[in-house]
Amino acid sequence: MNRALISRAISINLMVFAGLVFTAGAAAAQDVDAIVANMVRAQHTNRSQHTAYEIVRNYQLYKGDHSRPDSHVTAAVDFTPPGEKTFKITDSSGGMVEHVVRKALEREVQLTLDPSDTEYSPANYDFALIGSDVVDGNRCFVLQLKPKHDSKDLLEGNAWVDAKTFLIRKVEGSPSKSLSFWLKDVHLVFTYHDVKGMWLRTGSQASAHVRFGGEMNLVTRDVSFRSLQDEDVASLTGTPTLRPMRYAPQIKARRPGIANNYR
Repeated sequence: MNRALISRAISINLMVFAGLVFTAGAAAAQDVDAIVANMVRAQHTNRSQHTAYEIVRNYQLYKGDHSRPDSHVTAAVDFTPPGEKTFKITDSSGGMVEHVVRKALEREVQLTLDPSDTEYSPANYDFALIGSDVVDGNRCFVLQLKPKHDSKDLLEGNAWVDAKTFLIRKVEGSPSKSLSFWLKDVHLVFTYHDVKGMWLRTGSQASAHVRFGGEMNLVTRDVSFRSLQDEDVASLTGTPTLRPMRYAPQIKARRPGIANNYR
């Protein structure tokens, strides 16, 4: 075989290989677009099915490599659709952990008012399909998350999306904007499960290096759930039940000609 034939054969093989790579890349782009579209749709459907509930959440703070928590907080969190949350600290060891938990809950209450600010969607993230995995026995697509803007509420990391329901089972990453001067190397893990037909975040773990304080781990777990739907319906026809005062955001009235930028 002369050199011309060899060169031609090599050229043809390279063209075929390039075509296969292009086709695979286009297919991957179509796949991730379809996955993201289904994931966004699943998030919206899930939120529309939320009813009133109360969860009791336990927070435990571990310092360094301690096997036992150094401090704790328990909070009751109420949700009323479509987007109202309140909370009450019911038990606390006090100190720094209560301050951190209270600030986190206040931010959660504010973000519940408009979930679109933090939802996993093309409005907030660029996505790439980087593989598949199994979470709790369920096959998942693993999507890389790249925030489109710096925000303390958006994570740079990965999301595990259920291959059947397209609901998110786990998210892991770091905030795209520093949370505080006092915190370095912040890493977050969120886990989600079905709770009475609603897909909710039921646990989380936050690890960070605290300046002058060392390594800290805050582990969060929902320990009980109570539906408030029947209770709310009953209160419409009976005497309203008095509840302890809870934190809720105070929205200022809009003044003429000035936009209300409260989020």
